[in-house]
Amino acid sequence: LPFMDNLIKQKKLKNNIFAFYLADLLNYGEFSSIIFGRVERKRMKSKFLYANVSSESYWEIEIDDIFIGGVRTNYCDQLKAETGKCGVAIDSGTSLYAAPN
Repeated sequence: LPFMDNLIKQKKLKNNIFAFYLADLLNYGEFSSIIFGRVERKRMKSKFLYANVSSESYWEIEIDDIFIGGVRTNYCDQLKAETGKCGVAIDSGTSLYAAPN
């Protein structure tokens, strides 16, 4: 039984959610963290965004584009033209985020 499912089954959480924060240690001196059962709103840059999972086998969601340093890359334009979609994997169990290449 996965860890999160086990916590839910045992009713150990206030809410059946988890949140993670990936800090920019070099610029801010903070540390990354994971929180179970709640979120720290002070660390949120926006409201919650719910997205449908397009591939449950790899926690993939559809995106419109990728921004780097606040600049739109138009990365998805060609991919959407060729395949009709552009998605990314958002797996908190890995140390990276993956987008199609």
